[in-house]
Amino acid sequence: MGATALLSSSALRVEPGGTVVFDVRVRNTGTVVDQFSFEVLGDAAAWAVADPPTVSLFPGADEVAHIRFNVPRSA
Repeated sequence: MGATALLSSSALRVEPGGTVVFDVRVRNTGTVVDQFSFEVLGDAAAWAVADPPTVSLFPGADEVAHIRFNVPRSA
């Protein structure tokens, strides 16, 4: 398996109760069809949703996943 990933932003700012979205572009640099999953770790994981959560890519193909953070007002 080989892959590269590119984030649309290295930092995000959002107010409590707000929503922010950023993109992750993943490219399959391997030689076989492979599956890639998007998962947010850490304190903000409960606020995050990946769309799509998983992609299958042919060698050389890429796809963008949108990661949405819905920050609660109490944050």
